[in-house]
Amino acid sequence: MTGVATGPDGTVSVFGIDTLAGSYRYFLERLNESGETDWLAAFADPTPISQELVASPGGTLYVHFLPGAVLLGGQLFKNPVIAEFASDGAYVRIVDGCGQDCNVYTQAASDTGSLLLSGTSELGSYTYLFLSDGTYTALSRDTFTSTAHGLLGSSGCQFAGFASNGDAVCAGTADSPLSVGTVIVGNGPSPTLFLTRLSVSGEIVWVASIENFTGTLSGIAVGPDGTTVAIGTFSGALSWGRSSVAASAGTAGFIAVARGDGAPRWARLVNDGLLPQGVAMDDDGDVAVVARGSDCAPSKVALYDPDGSRRWARDVPTWCVGGRPYERPVVAMRGHDVVIGGTFTDTFDFGDGPASAIGTDGFVIDLAP
Repeated sequence: MTGVATGPDGTVSVFGIDTLAGSYRYFLERLNESGETDWLAAFADPTPISQELVASPGGTLYVHFLPGAVLLGGQLFKNPVIAEFASDGAYVRIVDGCGQDCNVYTQAASDTGSLLLSGTSELGSYTYLFLSDGTYTALSRDTFTSTAHGLLGSSGCQFAGFASNGDAVCAGTADSPLSVGTVIVGNGPSPTLFLTRLSVSGEIVWVASIENFTGTLSGIAVGPDGTTVAIGTFSGALSWGRSSVAASAGTAGFIAVARGDGAPRWARLVNDGLLPQGVAMDDDGDVAVVARGSDCAPSKVALYDPDGSRRWARDVPTWCVGGRPYERPVVAMRGHDVVIGGTFTDTFDFGDGPASAIGTDGFVIDLAP
């Protein structure tokens, strides 16, 4: 199981690989509020390598295929593509694609028709904000015009999301001085982690930064009003507004929340010595974080209230191959519920008693708030 997304009607969409029949097959499935299948689409693929699923708030689905060969709309695609599907599972169109030695990804999708797309090519990595009218803003390298850097430098939009009005929020790092609008980030001796909000037309609304950041950004989630939560790992100390957290030894995980206007709200150290891998946020500001360790012990999902207090935490499976974690669980919010999807082997108790996998199985669980 490699992708989980929720719809406005309480449905859950999942994307993964089925190997039970002895051959690889992508599948895209919609589950209703009771967890039963509404529809299932399958795509034969002999060599699946990487997949992702992104949904707009209205339920439109964007699926990333890196296939050997996948048939979509009667056409065979042998190179990386992003395909759009309607909420009823119907194939709509190819949003983006590329040739050999490259890749494309959907960072985020809005209900206004805007998309944040990123990719890699022989020219390096790039990110674009595409509007519904076909116009775009290059946020990092502009491969269309061969411009070295776009609006946010070479790594200014590693993760992204949309507010309900269509504004985009990007998170990235700068290891040298970078002008973002009228703000210069990356002045310290160590890299700077920064968040920036962009209007629908691509103009800078605000910039917030964590200077002297020694670590890795792992993801962000954006609420309807632009409230943004960032997760990652760090060493040393991290200051965010009035909050300061410190890694006691080695590397620790962090959660940092910015208000819709960019002002720091709170930062927390991830408990249990785990490293955050995925994050989601509901409309009221509750934050769900899934984290795992460096070994094959269970991962953990935790829910934090809008003020940063942890409501609860519980274990979820970690899929390991060769004694090392292989795939992270993915997290989404359905109303105030937390939805977790992933892959497991052997036996795991999800709450209704032990469940045994047949070889390697996927799972989706809905956790009450």
